[in-house]
Amino acid sequence: MTYENNNEFQAINEFGMTKIKEGQYYNDENLSELLITITKTDYGISLKGLKGTAWIDLSFLLKNSQKQMINQLGMTK
Repeated sequence: MTYENNNEFQAINEFGMTKIKEGQYYNDENLSELLITITKTDYGISLKGLKGTAWIDLSFLLKNSQKQMINQLGMTK
């Protein structure tokens, strides 16, 4: 996935990029237990775990072309 929008967050679920619908992450039984948002910031990347993560907020700095793996528990190698 590629994310270029500097003005708003991008939601990600089990299928990839998505839009959050009202109440979707609380009661949609057709989706897995994953919903996060990603936002570009002046200082790097900000993630919010809305469903299916042990974390609520993750923020980190990434240089051009640098990658950071994450899972349901947070940042990983």
